[in-house]
Amino acid sequence: MTSYVYDEFEDLGEFKYSSLVPEYAYKLQKSKRYNTEKIARAIITYLIEKCQGKENAVIINKLTKDLDIHDKGTTKEATRAIMRHMIDNGCLIAGCRKGYFWIKTSNELKETIERIDCYIQGFRNRRHHILDSWNDKIKQKKY
Repeated sequence: MTSYVYDEFEDLGEFKYSSLVPEYAYKLQKSKRYNTEKIARAIITYLIEKCQGKENAVIINKLTKDLDIHDKGTTKEATRAIMRHMIDNGCLIAGCRKGYFWIKTSNELKETIERIDCYIQGFRNRRHHILDSWNDKIKQKKY
């Protein structure tokens, strides 16, 4: 199996492995032979080498299989948590219907930001509807 591991990260900016999502990182470490830092490095390398641009997106199951990451569960939540942390710390990782990819163009960045903004608006709408429903129930009990 090919090993996808960067030795240096200067071009990617500071990457803080020590604070990777602890509960998911622990579960992931218990279920495979790599430590979390090596998994993060392997994911970054894989995405940069094989998945630059939306047209080269990869689904999570293929990514974990290709990198021999033994993440139990159908949703691969431990691996997804590591990827979220990587995004939070400056990695240019995005997702689309086809999977995950490394952002390559300003148009992909724009689409990613627009998609995130839509998610945020959707959450705000749901929050509003839940609060309205709750308040309606309270009003019905008072009268």
